[in-house]
Amino acid sequence: MQSGQPGDEARIQNVTRVRTLKLTLAYDGTDYAGWQRQQNALAVQQVVEEAFAHFTGGEPPTVSGAGRTDSGVHALGQVASVNVEFEHSASAVMRALNVRLPDAIRLIGAAPIPAHFPPFAGTDAYRACTAGRTASMMRNVRRMQRTLRATPLGAALTSYQHGLYFTLSPRGTLRIRDTRRAVNALAEALSAEGLPVRHAGSFGFDFVAVEWFTDPVTHRNVIRVAPGDIPPSVALRVADGLVRWFARQGHGEAEPPADDQELAGP
Repeated sequence: MQSGQPGDEARIQNVTRVRTLKLTLAYDGTDYAGWQRQQNALAVQQVVEEAFAHFTGGEPPTVSGAGRTDSGVHALGQVASVNVEFEHSASAVMRALNVRLPDAIRLIGAAPIPAHFPPFAGTDAYRACTAGRTASMMRNVRRMQRTLRATPLGAALTSYQHGLYFTLSPRGTLRIRDTRRAVNALAEALSAEGLPVRHAGSFGFDFVAVEWFTDPVTHRNVIRVAPGDIPPSVALRVADGLVRWFARQGHGEAEPPADDQELAGP
């Protein structure tokens, strides 16, 4: 095998790793044409990108917002991301940017996104894929709710306007510790049946996440069920598994929530 040419090693050592930083911003939007960069007006995105030019050799990077605000609208927690090639710490970036940003725009948080976060996450194809999978999750929520409402467990069901999960209220008032134990037992039992159920605080595309949850209206500890992007037949099997598990625990006729209306959710 031939050795590399002179200088190859130096060039390899000088390759800079690209990182993605998560930014959290607060701003007074009175004097700005919203978040998104505009051709004929000053927007918050442009101001933040130009402040970053100090770190990027004078060329402003693209700062991608997780959402948008309209002209004159304020924000308390706008989340954005930026790809960078420098090794400055997130805290150093936050301090330096706040020196260069106007008082109306403050960077209140900065953190590196873990290395395993996919580099294609900001692309149009990724957004389209995520939108499709999220829609599938919401359809599974509706399927499971229809199944559960036709059973004694339906009285324990609370749905939410966002449609990303539902909650089940075990009979009696459970402490957090007891609810957490119940969720652990539920996840282990359904997983043992070969169902894709996990005790997880975050949502997943390929499994049903169950977790304890404090109902924002009743303030009771309940069980949150967040279906993933799984086949409809599997989602219905999980719903049947929930009914069986609650019946074995003596909660076949679980306690109904405070009211039977759909909640806005947190």
